[in-house]
Amino acid sequence: MYDKIKITHKREDSLLRIKDKVEQGKVTGYVIDKDNMLRYGNRLCVPDVDDLRLELMTEAHKTVYTMHPSSINMYQNLKVCY
Repeated sequence: MYDKIKITHKREDSLLRIKDKVEQGKVTGYVIDKDNMLRYGNRLCVPDVDDLRLELMTEAHKTVYTMHPSSINMYQNLKVCY
């Protein structure tokens, strides 16, 4: 998934414009990390290209190991699968 996001960072016009502004010091809040990826604070910027955001959110929230942050253990989630 990270590789797909990296590829879109190289071709997405809106991200490229923001990167240019960051490099020129014209915008705050954004940073370019060591992998040349645009971040807003500590969040990775993911463009909505080719349903990439949908794919990322589905992968993050529909896996067997997903659980609500306030849950105490993963037992109830895993019990259904095993």
